[in-house]
Amino acid sequence: MKTPFTIDSATCIYQIKVIAFEDLNGDGVQNPGEPGIAGVKVSLQHSRPMYDNATPEQTYTDSTGLTSFARDGACKIGDKLTINIAPLSGYRATTPLTFGPYFAPEMTYESLTQLPKDPPSMIYVGLRKN
Repeated sequence: MKTPFTIDSATCIYQIKVIAFEDLNGDGVQNPGEPGIAGVKVSLQHSRPMYDNATPEQTYTDSTGLTSFARDGACKIGDKLTINIAPLSGYRATTPLTFGPYFAPEMTYESLTQLPKDPPSMIYVGLRKN
């Protein structure tokens, strides 16, 4: 007996930028004069990674406080993305440190259309010195 063929993957297309900034007044908004913070660890976790032993994607913010995650490739259908930020020692958060889960935008092969994008294109993370 033949097993029915199923498609468990799609093409995901997204770009998520994260900027960590020094929230000098503690209002959770990056105001003029509030600089980016370098070296902040940012990770992106897939709810349905392509491989069973996959670890979260990790990166660090650059000298302007910016980092990004981008994909234009295979992912499992129904994958959700969660972004986590680990503040530097000596800082506390003025904004959330976890974002998501967001559905990964999928290009389905059956319809050849891209489903609506769920993750934001830019995430701001405020950090204030203790």
